[in-house]
Amino acid sequence: MISDRSRRRFLRSAAVAVGLGLAGCSESATDGTDTTTDPSETSTPTSTTGETTTDDRNDRPVTGDAVPELEPLDEAVLGFMSDRDVPAAAMAVARNGTVVHERGYGWRDADRTEATRPDTRFRFASVTKAMTNAAVRTLFDDGTLDPDTRVFRTLDLDPLPGDDPDERLDEITVQHLLDHAGGWDPRRTFDPVFHDFAIASRMVLSNPPTTRQTARFMLGQPLQFSPGESEAYSNFGYALLGLLVETVTGDEYPEYVRDSVLDGASPDRLYEGASLLEDRPDDEVDYHSPNECPNVMALDQTDRVPCPDGGYHLEGIGAAGELVGTTRTLLSFADDYRVTGEPRVEGDGPYVYFGSLPGTFTMLEQRRDGVDVAVLFNRRGTTPTSFADIRGTLGTAIDTVDEWP
Repeated sequence: MISDRSRRRFLRSAAVAVGLGLAGCSESATDGTDTTTDPSETSTPTSTTGETTTDDRNDRPVTGDAVPELEPLDEAVLGFMSDRDVPAAAMAVARNGTVVHERGYGWRDADRTEATRPDTRFRFASVTKAMTNAAVRTLFDDGTLDPDTRVFRTLDLDPLPGDDPDERLDEITVQHLLDHAGGWDPRRTFDPVFHDFAIASRMVLSNPPTTRQTARFMLGQPLQFSPGESEAYSNFGYALLGLLVETVTGDEYPEYVRDSVLDGASPDRLYEGASLLEDRPDDEVDYHSPNECPNVMALDQTDRVPCPDGGYHLEGIGAAGELVGTTRTLLSFADDYRVTGEPRVEGDGPYVYFGSLPGTFTMLEQRRDGVDVAVLFNRRGTTPTSFADIRGTLGTAIDTVDEWP
């Protein structure tokens, strides 16, 4: 069982803005810099038929059925996009478990020929971790895993030749990973899921490392603190949780989430994302960043590519941030689970999870008043936290709603 102390600590961490550690390759300050706009201007989507309309201020199409009572939410998203030069977004809102609002904003593709639909698919980035939390807790419930399960004993990985593993690795439990207390602190060393060039060189790989290969590499790296002694946000710890899910169930991580967390959601509503544009479904959003990064997918540091399109290995991030899906998928999840992974209890909260990658910013919020909000953008700000004020922007708009549909 999870100790009361661990549960309280984890709930505190999840009740505030979390998930921003998944950052990817560095980008310059031009990414997400606010543009000058007249704050007195407002956008007014008018369609009630589900047809595409246009926001007059910034020529962004708006799709989905307009709900007059919730117009302030549309205005909030469109103003946020205009201020930050975001090409595409999708938002869905549920109240007491019923979806009451779904809209798409802006252009899905770089050529500005296809409007973003309410069901356009986006990368979830670190919001993936909320589903990882739930997946692990379903395995607690059926006895397959225990909070005290020793992680590396279960994974049974072999260290690389010549490596001498830190003896404390054997002490790491599943609960330590859930609590970001496994012993890794990327602020003091590096983030393993974005360390592809060094790992590939050490292992003599011709492709960027898989999550399992990264885990083998990390067996040869020292911990920064003893497990459970401290906490430091760890993408790698959550990637290991995904490997555990696959090891003990025999299912691929996205498949297990679809079947055991989302009650059999279809693969086109939730799936492992692809790093390269040519490997993605045609109706997944294009990801926007004005900057270029070294080509991770070709393991060529001299070749520069758009950061969201090969500047990081999304598939290698695994259960820390690889999932792609829709806003409705997130609301379906939020109706059953807290973002901490535990069963949802009416009236609890608030809880919020953020995600950030080059070309992606995401938020899933569970408010205490029964309103859940999922919003997905195809751009992030100058720093991973610079878009986090979408929570307050939408919260203010929601608080003005006098009558809900």
